[in-house]
Amino acid sequence: MLASISYNIRDIEGLVFLIPSRLRRFERPVENNLRKVVALLKEKGWREYILMADFPTVVVSSPPKGNFGLLFGREIDRCRRVFFVDSGLMAKQPVAWIASALVHEATHVFQQNYFSHEEMENRKKKEVDACGEQLRFLGRLGGVRWYMREIRRMLKKSRGWWEYLDNGPTTKQERYWAKRRLLCERIHDDLTPHISF
Repeated sequence: MLASISYNIRDIEGLVFLIPSRLRRFERPVENNLRKVVALLKEKGWREYILMADFPTVVVSSPPKGNFGLLFGREIDRCRRVFFVDSGLMAKQPVAWIASALVHEATHVFQQNYFSHEEMENRKKKEVDACGEQLRFLGRLGGVRWYMREIRRMLKKSRGWWEYLDNGPTTKQERYWAKRRLLCERIHDDLTPHISF
């Protein structure tokens, strides 16, 4: 029992996922989707990329339409990054999209390891680079043009999805993300004494 929640730890081909056991109706679909995601990453030659990034994924209980994901870690101690993601996203989104999200987040881990302090301060550059890797991965798949168009569309918006982090939330979606971020920070802090992040 960690952070007042029981987690089932799943090691799927070397990738570590923590799934709350109280998500009974989501647990099986989440785990099935994760197995398909890892198989797709392996098939397309990207599993090693995710393995090298070395970040566990913590599935957080959410509404069925939850779509929040955050790679989290304290900048001060440069600790291991942890990807927190809504159960709704992991259970309901297509496998190709989830796999591309893991590629996106792995890119952020490498950025933290290799970018200068000034580069790390530039959120837009970090997101554009991570989306570039996500698009490269999706480009190797068939039938995913819609996802690729969606990423490009999101990058062209006048306000990037990351701007709520610096400027505060202004939309219903951003307010949801801000609340989820606070929750994930608390979960991370609760888990830290029990799991070596």
